Amino acid sequence: MSQDQPNNPLHGLTLEKILVRLQEHYGWEGLDREIQIN
Repeated sequence: MSQDQPNNPLHGLTLEKILVRLQEHYGWEGLDREIQIN
């Protein structure tokens, strides 16, 4: 079931890795400003 996805920049990234990178880049305060959650 493994398929090559050469045009998918998110292929192989877990949600945890994405969140960690965002937190490292923006910090929690920056994420709070950028992401509005109801």
